[in-house]
Amino acid sequence: MGCLAFFLISFSILGLKSDGFKNRYNEKELAAIEIPHANIYTVCNYVSILEQYPAFKVCEFGDLNSEEIMFLYGDSHSASIFDALHKKLKDNKIKGIKISNNYCDVLVYIQVTKKRKVGYGNCISSHKKMLQFIKESNPSSVLIVIRWTYGLFPVENLIEKKNFNNSEGGIEYIPEINSIEKSSTIDSKMDKESKSNAVKKLLEDFIQTNSKIFLFYPIPEVGWHVSNFNQKYFSLFGKIKENISTSYNLYLKRNQFIIEILDSLDDYKNLIKIKPSESLCNVYIKQRCVAQHNGIPFYHDSDHLSNEGANLVIEDLFKKN
Repeated sequence: MGCLAFFLISFSILGLKSDGFKNRYNEKELAAIEIPHANIYTVCNYVSILEQYPAFKVCEFGDLNSEEIMFLYGDSHSASIFDALHKKLKDNKIKGIKISNNYCDVLVYIQVTKKRKVGYGNCISSHKKMLQFIKESNPSSVLIVIRWTYGLFPVENLIEKKNFNNSEGGIEYIPEINSIEKSSTIDSKMDKESKSNAVKKLLEDFIQTNSKIFLFYPIPEVGWHVSNFNQKYFSLFGKIKENISTSYNLYLKRNQFIIEILDSLDDYKNLIKIKPSESLCNVYIKQRCVAQHNGIPFYHDSDHLSNEGANLVIEDLFKKN
């Protein structure tokens, strides 16, 4: 039975890669397997703008002719909302500017040791130049989207695994070398208080640009790679699973450390908090964070939103804009 299941799964995956095999799926089934998701490079043409820091790059998107500007800062989770944000900015006549500072990890004052390629001097000095560039651009807003808990690993008794395990059979795969990479503050501290202070310092840097800051709380993770899950499920049962979801309580437990930090930032009038969990959890199924609803995927892998999922959180963002 195990060999038969393996054959069916392998045959299905092989067949999907063949254009002729795609006609085995209807349009909805195919969209649940080849899930539409953001590809930042179809729009973004990154350019260096600071001669002293050629690895600091930006790209423009949205309405390129607009004088109103929104900056986008973050990691791959910010890239996952890119297509949805690009369309929304065009509709609302706003220019987007995506920032990429390759001298730093995205958390700046918290770095993964193996990724420290150019030293703290270039990181901190280029970060200051970035903040100056933002302030001088006089944007209407800055949007910050980061996979916080992943980047903060480890925090004793709070973040003990880098990858996400949904405790229901879905364990996010990451290469072993990445799973053991630990982060510390730039003065090599790994304790809870030091990391908390480092996160607050980063956010205060942005707040002090005097722009409106849209701060994303953690996007719920899935554990299952949704596209692969749908491939395998279809191979075995001849249909796409209607709903895929994970525990909301586990989301809160997994992200307790960063949620408490973000919750504590209440003294800034220009800080607006956006909670993706309000769009994805307790909406379709009580006490569950939905990764797929009615056969429509809200994620394309184990933690990155699909275009459908990104549309949900971007709608919430613009309701608060």
